[in-house]
Amino acid sequence: MLYVIFFAIAIVCALIVFFIIKKHAHKLDRFDGEVEQSEKQAEIKKQLIENKLKKKFSLAGSKISDSSKVASSKLKQISGNWSLKFKKVLPKKRKEKPVKLEKKEKTNGNLIEAQVLLKQRKFDEAEKKFMLLLKEDTSNLDIYMGLGAIYMAKKDFVTAEETFLHVLKKDAKNASAYKEISQIFKIQKKWQDLKKNGQLALDSGLKEAWIYINMGVADKKMGYPEKAEELFKKAVETEPENEAFLDYLFEVSIINKNRELAGKTLNTLKNISTDEIKLQSYRDKLDIL
Repeated sequence: MLYVIFFAIAIVCALIVFFIIKKHAHKLDRFDGEVEQSEKQAEIKKQLIENKLKKKFSLAGSKISDSSKVASSKLKQISGNWSLKFKKVLPKKRKEKPVKLEKKEKTNGNLIEAQVLLKQRKFDEAEKKFMLLLKEDTSNLDIYMGLGAIYMAKKDFVTAEETFLHVLKKDAKNASAYKEISQIFKIQKKWQDLKKNGQLALDSGLKEAWIYINMGVADKKMGYPEKAEELFKKAVETEPENEAFLDYLFEVSIINKNRELAGKTLNTLKNISTDEIKLQSYRDKLDIL
């Protein structure tokens, strides 16, 4: 029974809604027409606005293109001027150092450190440093000279001589190598080798006073004072005011009984030496001669 009542109410409501819609249907049709008409008018307005804008933009575009050309030329001119100014003001970019140059600078720095250790008599540390350098650069003769000096200090004269001879193979005019080898021969009292080493130095083109002195010492020790005198004279000619060289010359001139040369040498020494005791002993020797 309840279902029948609900069904009847639903039918009545539906009929009421139908009659209301039918009554106002003509108004809805008119509203739709107005909406459609307004939409058309809006579309037309939109079209007109777009056409106006196109005209404006085309005119503005031509003006902008003309002005942009002028502006761009001005900008180029300004940028050119500024670039010149910045080139003058801004510091030039530093060129990167070549790898070889950086390596050379590093090697030189390590070499200086090794040489400082050698002067400080830290021989083991210095030797390790020189050896590391030698692995990087076998052509640097300063490394060999440093190693030779270490072996000299350690009294390893055989290794020291071999090291300095290696330097002479690479550089036959290396005065320092000849000088160090001479020192080895003097310590070992190898007078014949000392004389030969001096002659090799002279043959290489070296004409230094210490070479004549070492050769003269060798001749004197081997019993040839006359030869020694000639060599000492050459040394003094090279360095006329070297007191030690004048001492060598005076002593050998006394041995050779060359009173004239001894007197001349003593007179030179009087103007140079401040050792009055030595000078007096030389006077006594000259008086006895």
